Amino acid sequence: MSGPRIVDICLTVFFFLVALAAIWGVQQFPFQDQLYPYVAAAVIILSVIVYGGRQIIVGPMEIEADEGGNKSTNPFSRSQLPTVLPLVAAILGLLAGVYVFGHLIAVPAFVFIYMLWRGEKIWTAAIGAAFLVLFIWGLLINVMDVAMPHPLLFEWLDLDG
Repeated sequence: MSGPRIVDICLTVFFFLVALAAIWGVQQFPFQDQLYPYVAAAVIILSVIVYGGRQIIVGPMEIEADEGGNKSTNPFSRSQLPTVLPLVAAILGLLAGVYVFGHLIAVPAFVFIYMLWRGEKIWTAAIGAAFLVLFIWGLLINVMDVAMPHPLLFEWLDLDG
């Protein structure tokens, strides 16, 4: 089994466990507060089932052949660090941004910068970021009334109220 396939399987198991933790973690919440974590967990579990089913039915060797037979080196090797470290830094930057600026600012900004970094046109990145602002503010905050944590910036500017 190739290195990327091992990483895929580890990530699949990780996301499945995250979905189960989300379901378990909101058991004591009122139904309206449970709705969003349940839907997100259901999407993750469905994706895991589809991916796992594909692995069982088609087999990992055929999937690798379909994807061009990419036999790359071990993803944890020193030669892969230039590929992995920028992605790790981007994810850590996203987490720090959410902590400091909140979801409404950090997530769209991350998507915008990441899309530009991956070579998308600026207008495509702007549309993606704008869609996320509308999604987070419109659907999650206003319609579903999902309680978002207050960003650290609010405490610094004494805006908690």
